[in-house]
Amino acid sequence: MHPLERLVNLVALLLSTRIPVTFQEIREKLPAYSQDDVESAKRMFERDKDALRAAGVPVEVAPVDAWESETGYIIPEDEYYLPEISFTEGEASALVVLAATPAGDDEDAVRALRKLFFGAERSPLAGPGPSVPAVVDEADDPRAAAVANAISRRRCIHFRYKSVTGETSERRLDPYALVWRSGHAYAVGLDRDRGEIRAFRVSRFASDPTEQSESSAPPKGFVAREHVTPRRAEAVGLAPILRAEYESHSQ
Repeated sequence: MHPLERLVNLVALLLSTRIPVTFQEIREKLPAYSQDDVESAKRMFERDKDALRAAGVPVEVAPVDAWESETGYIIPEDEYYLPEISFTEGEASALVVLAATPAGDDEDAVRALRKLFFGAERSPLAGPGPSVPAVVDEADDPRAAAVANAISRRRCIHFRYKSVTGETSERRLDPYALVWRSGHAYAVGLDRDRGEIRAFRVSRFASDPTEQSESSAPPKGFVAREHVTPRRAEAVGLAPILRAEYESHSQ
C-alpha cells in the first residue's frame, strides 16, 4: 500500500469514530498496520501520526474509559471540519450571474464559481426549490451532468457503484439533489433497494447513470447536505499536504 493511501485511511478512520480507538483497534481495522511485527507497526503508526499533526490534522490522544487505564486516538470533528458554505438568496443569485459571465480562458474560475454555487441555500442542485437550469459542465463530469438532468426531469437512475472497500453493486436511486463537498459531487436521494436516503459520490460510479421510471418527490424538510458525510473525501483533499509531510518525516 502506498504511504499516502495509508495516511488517508488513518484520517478517515479517526474521523469516523465517536470515541478514541486504541492502536490495537487500528491494527484490526487497517491492514497496513496489521503486520506480525507489532513494534514495527507501532513505529510506522507514530511516524504517520506525526506527519498528520505536522500537516495540521488534530490527532488527539485520550483515555478510552473512565479509569484512564488505556489511551486511544481520535480526530475531533469540530476541530477538523470547516464551516458549511451558506449563501442568502441574493448572494446565490449573484453567483448565478457570475457563473454565466464569460471568464475568457480561465476555466479554473468557472469551476470555482460552479462549486460555490452548489453550496448555496437556494441552489437548484442542493434540494427542492425554483426550477433553474442546472449549472454543470458536461466536459468536466458527464456523470454529474446526467444526475443533474435526472433531477430536473424527476427520473429514477440506475448505475453500478464502487464502495470505499472496492465492492461493486447495482443501485437504483431517486435523485433529489447534487451536492458539492470537498471537491466531489454527491448524488443524494432515495436508495430504492434500501428504502432510505443515501449519498453517492459521483466519481465512484462504475457506470454511466441511466434514467428509468419516474422518481419520487423529496420528503418534507429534506436538506441534501445533511446527508453528505464525506469523511474519506475530506481526507483525500489533504493528499498533497500529507504527501509532503510524509516525505519530510521519511528522510
